[in-house]
Amino acid sequence: VRPLIQNLDKLPFPDRNIFNKYLKYDGEFEFIGSRGCPFQCTYCINSFMMNLYKGKGKYVRYRSVDNLLKEIEEARKNNKITSVMLDDDTFILNKEWLREFADKYPRYIRIPFVCNARADRLDEETAKLLKKAGCFEVKVGVESGNDFIRSKILKRPMTNRQIRDAFKVINDTPIAMVGS
Repeated sequence: VRPLIQNLDKLPFPDRNIFNKYLKYDGEFEFIGSRGCPFQCTYCINSFMMNLYKGKGKYVRYRSVDNLLKEIEEARKNNKITSVMLDDDTFILNKEWLREFADKYPRYIRIPFVCNARADRLDEETAKLLKKAGCFEVKVGVESGNDFIRSKILKRPMTNRQIRDAFKVINDTPIAMVGS
């Protein structure tokens, strides 16, 4: 196992033209601004990968906001993008990064976007930052309404109260929220 690439900005952007031959996009394009997730959910590949890469570098890594925006701009040159899916495992995890993103994305990109979030990380400031940036939908994995199953079996230590609070703060902002 090689060391993890720490500076994600050094990686080339994917060649989306390869996929255009085989896929018909409906206008939604996916991008990822980070790699890795610090949580140990039992059903997720990240807990396995974290152990596999232990001692090989920081597991959770971020691209710079500017690098992510540059990739979106490049994809927009050759494609009609009507919405963006920011498919990071937990897009809202790094609040400092999110603040910069919320400042720059609406100035330079201005395409509505969807992102993934954890209920126990959604607060009022985060919801306002997402709204400011142009988020129109937040996907939140609840996995189970049973505290025991969620925290002990799935290793997602968040309470039903935290989940309800997250849905409330998003609905009050308002941004659409989808739970699974």
